[in-house]
Amino acid sequence: MLGPNQHTFNLANQSYEERLSHSARIQQIQRDRGDHAEFDRTPHRAITVRRLAAAGIAGVVLTAALAAGGVGSVAAAPNHAMGGGAALIR
Repeated sequence: MLGPNQHTFNLANQSYEERLSHSARIQQIQRDRGDHAEFDRTPHRAITVRRLAAAGIAGVVLTAALAAGGVGSVAAAPNHAMGGGAALIR
């Protein structure tokens, strides 16, 4: 069984110091943003509502188009055959 040596000890210390430094920078940025700028959720909510409404309308239009296309292909097919064009050979 191998134990820690000087190299692994230094590597662990370096990694720990980098994490502490990174955490300190993130906390400083959060404090700076919190003091000067307040996040306003109302515009973001309005954008989300518009996106959801547009996606709903697009879904309805696409469903209607697919349904209309399906009805047209069945009416044009002889004997109201349906399928992807593959034939089953027995």
